[in-house]
Amino acid sequence: MAAAAVSACTALGPSVVQRDQPHYADALSEASKQQLLLNIVKLRYLDAPALISVSQIVAGYSRSGSVTLGSQVLSDNLNLADDIAVGGSASFLESPTATYVPIKGADYARVLLTPVSPSDLFALVDGGAPAEVALTLALGTINGLVNRQVGANNAVRDVEPEFSEAMGLLAGLIAEREIGFRFDPGGEGLRSVTLLIRDDPTSATVPRIQRLLKLLRLKPESRVVPVRYGFGRGAGEEIVVDTRSFLQILSNLSADVQPPEGHIEAGLTVAVDTAPTIGSIRILSSFRPLVPPSESYVSAAYRGNWFWIAEDDLRSKRVFSVLLMLLSLFERTGPAATPVIAIPTR
Repeated sequence: MAAAAVSACTALGPSVVQRDQPHYADALSEASKQQLLLNIVKLRYLDAPALISVSQIVAGYSRSGSVTLGSQVLSDNLNLADDIAVGGSASFLESPTATYVPIKGADYARVLLTPVSPSDLFALVDGGAPAEVALTLALGTINGLVNRQVGANNAVRDVEPEFSEAMGLLAGLIAEREIGFRFDPGGEGLRSVTLLIRDDPTSATVPRIQRLLKLLRLKPESRVVPVRYGFGRGAGEEIVVDTRSFLQILSNLSADVQPPEGHIEAGLTVAVDTAPTIGSIRILSSFRPLVPPSESYVSAAYRGNWFWIAEDDLRSKRVFSVLLMLLSLFERTGPAATPVIAIPTR
């Protein structure tokens, strides 16, 4: 009977993968969202951001079972009710181990302080990310047009109207396939990016194309425009972009955090007077010890207060999703670096 029970068991591995992979993927996604939100809130309070990544998850499983059968068949007085004993036992053990890698040193500088490369940014846009949101988040200037900028002590320089108009025109023309990109290999593993403008004088988009070229201070006949990293207005035949580091992106979003009542008066943070842009988010807060807000898209606790993005705030959710995409451009790939923290959960 025991042999039959063991042989009847199905394979454990395939069913475990099917059951657990979506759950682990969802847990990692939620953890990344919470860490990202928490770092935005920290910067609102002039606190230093911290990053830690999950480099490895090892989940071990074991299953065992046994069946026992006993009888006193040699007894002089055999009684089936008393002299035959049947027993069994079964066990299932799950022992996942998560390995965390603190991002510090050179990795910290690369992830937080290195400006995103223009080729990576426009490749993200060309791949389907919302162009207006991604460009508004990641560009500081484009051919001299200045985006909203949050500086030291949360001092804000509002976005120039021409910048917002140019981003709207560029995003619309990209969506209509009137503008595309060419990516060419460059030295030291870098790529160059060239903006390509459809040359069709009969197209209804010609007025918008000419307006975009004027805003970007390009020649009206420009159709193939190189894009490079730099600062300034360019020479009329190229687009010069000053891209932001991830720390700059988070710092700009920190101005959108609404602190709990009394925090500004108490000097815990400073007041920020800024107009929202297409790349802004709305982060709410309240004092609710140990009680996370309900109906939130993402929430995080910081110093006894809860901060969150509302589930029905579709604009903020869209911006936050693009922010996660941008983070993937900065994150390290390859073997894990030391030190690591391995936490077995049993």
